[in-house]
Amino acid sequence: MARDTSICRGAVDFIPHSHPDKPTVLNNLGFSLRARFEHLDELSDLENAISTLRNAVDLTPDGHPYEPDHLGNLGHSFIIRFARFGALSDLLDAISSLKDAADLTPYDHRRKPDRLNNLGNSFLTRFRRLGDLGEQNDLEEAISMLRDVCHLAPHGHPDNPHSFNDLGICLVARCARLGNVMTSRMQIPSTRMLLVPPLAPLVIGFMLRTHG
Repeated sequence: MARDTSICRGAVDFIPHSHPDKPTVLNNLGFSLRARFEHLDELSDLENAISTLRNAVDLTPDGHPYEPDHLGNLGHSFIIRFARFGALSDLLDAISSLKDAADLTPYDHRRKPDRLNNLGNSFLTRFRRLGDLGEQNDLEEAISMLRDVCHLAPHGHPDNPHSFNDLGICLVARCARLGNVMTSRMQIPSTRMLLVPPLAPLVIGFMLRTHG
């Protein structure tokens, strides 16, 4: 891992600032630094990863085919730092980057479900953090994104149980907020939810925590 980071850093130092491959090698270095942080827990690696990925995004021309990848990597890094320190600014930056990444990804692209899922969960996180003090449509945005994920993901995809569970949690949260059990129950894609019965306790647990 240290060798990979060293190679990426060497590539960044070698390639001129104006070279068209500069954003890509910066993105690779930022990704490597973030992976090393997740392995060694050195906070300087995470800070350097975010700084490097910011530079990658800033240097990426509009319409570049790798622009959504660079934005997604930056957004994911903000989420990691938010999870570690709880700074709301990191969550806001994450939502901004992840939204751009999702918007720039074609609807039929294989990464579209992943990017919508990341964005939807970020909206859900902000709703949980701020509740009615935050953006009024955070929960609705999360539901919309996660519903699209459930429709777009191929049948049998290994992430489907998590996506349906996340959508279920959002609908239960709206149920708790509006006090309308039947409305939320009717909007859960029940026929496909039957594929993942072990997740029911997670949703029920959320309901109990919400009403407890």
